[in-house]
Amino acid sequence: MSAKSAAAMSAVIDGDDLLREILLCLGLSTLLVRAAVVSKRWLRLASDPAFLRRFRARNPPRLLGFFIYNHSPYAPRTDFVPVSADPGLAVAGSAAAESAGLRHLFDCRNGRLLLSVAEEFDGRLAVCYPLSPTRADHALPPLPRTLPCLPGVHTKIIRAFLLPRDGDDGIVFVAFPLPAPETFPVQACVLQSGAWGEAILATAELPAPYPIVTDLMHVHSKLYMATDKGYILRLDLATARMSTMNLPSGIGTNFRLAYKDGSGLFLVHVKGFELGVWCNESDGDGDGAHDWVLVDTIRLVATGDRLEEVLLLAAGDDAGFVLLGRKWSGAISFVDLRRREEEKVDRKMLMFFGRANFFPFTTVWPPVFPAVDEEDDRLCLLPRFCKHTIPCITKSF
Repeated sequence: MSAKSAAAMSAVIDGDDLLREILLCLGLSTLLVRAAVVSKRWLRLASDPAFLRRFRARNPPRLLGFFIYNHSPYAPRTDFVPVSADPGLAVAGSAAAESAGLRHLFDCRNGRLLLSVAEEFDGRLAVCYPLSPTRADHALPPLPRTLPCLPGVHTKIIRAFLLPRDGDDGIVFVAFPLPAPETFPVQACVLQSGAWGEAILATAELPAPYPIVTDLMHVHSKLYMATDKGYILRLDLATARMSTMNLPSGIGTNFRLAYKDGSGLFLVHVKGFELGVWCNESDGDGDGAHDWVLVDTIRLVATGDRLEEVLLLAAGDDAGFVLLGRKWSGAISFVDLRRREEEKVDRKMLMFFGRANFFPFTTVWPPVFPAVDEEDDRLCLLPRFCKHTIPCITKSF
């Protein structure tokens, strides 16, 4: 090696500032973890909180694919549709779908799946980690018997879902008992510190007919439930008080709720071939349409039939992307709201959209780096897990 080449290599290897800029270009948090095992110095730079803030701002969580849970009573099943070019990530998603089998898929968030333990839901749930094949499924405590979701109790179970940044904790289960003649009851239960909390029961006097809940979102200790009746139900988990929020003017039922750190509640809707993104600036305390502000509009790609209806199937965390379906052709696409671009997916729905739930599958954040043995110059390649971190891919270490 020439002296000039050696000097250039030394400038890269020994210069922290230049190395940080190179690490910023990796693009995926999984690649950042792989780079961190090179040396203690690389690990120190990659795991620095200030650097991680820069990395996330430049490389936000990326859509890898999506799970489709077909809840038809005749042939329930879970499929995975990859959109990433990384074959390893596609294999991880397909393997997760195969292991899910006929079990009920409740939610998918930050690289985790929330599933029923048995094919017939009996109150037992588990979390699995497709991007960390060394981690076994994490069985959750059985749901408390005070929650009316056990066999023999006539309820309509809507959904159990994961909170964005709380690891194996921060799981919310919501049940809608058969409505009483005068009120519409909602019962919720939150898993924290490894145990289910006390069941919360709230009621609201709503005009008949009672609404169908189409989407749920948790923001700042409040549970928001989108309905098909032109309003959103809001349940304050701290006070067990339920109220209603009006939608922005002109919004129908083709919308999904989203959440963005530091910005609160978002609403994404499609009308014709136009996609709109709204933000609620009242911090969840207002009740009128004037509390919503339109922050972006995007013109969608037209298909061969201009009259084909576009359905909003799912919205990702941080209001970063949405998943769309064309009602008649079955074509699927996703829109990156940051880049304002729509991309088609090489997959068409052979089933009716109304009998399927769609769950975006994204890269994991924050990354989990290998632990350091301070008495040894080598890295300990066992990832350290804590309450507020989610595992990255570790099979390549």
